[in-house]
Amino acid sequence: HSSNSNASYNISQTMSNITAGTSYTFSAWTNIPATSDSFSYRLQLIWKNASGNTLRTDTIKSYTSQTGGWNRVVSTKIAPTDTRSVIIRMIVKSLNATIYTDDFSLIKL
Repeated sequence: HSSNSNASYNISQTMSNITAGTSYTFSAWTNIPATSDSFSYRLQLIWKNASGNTLRTDTIKSYTSQTGGWNRVVSTKIAPTDTRSVIIRMIVKSLNATIYTDDFSLIKL
């Protein structure tokens, strides 16, 4: 992610065939170089049922400043009852800097 115009946007990917009541481990790497920018960056999992209704939203990590190098986040969540899919979402607000991301994964346990 890179902007010099205080950009705000979301990027997401939907993962299908999620099993309700099962544990999933989400993992991602983020590197935010030194900046004086006032921004926010969040990683979320949004669990959906067969009709596409949101069952639960889990904010996995929020960033508002530099990370001092690569930062790995790992979080295990149990898919809610009736879950059929999950959206992995990156939410960027007011970015006037650069954010590096890599190696996103969602693994069924």
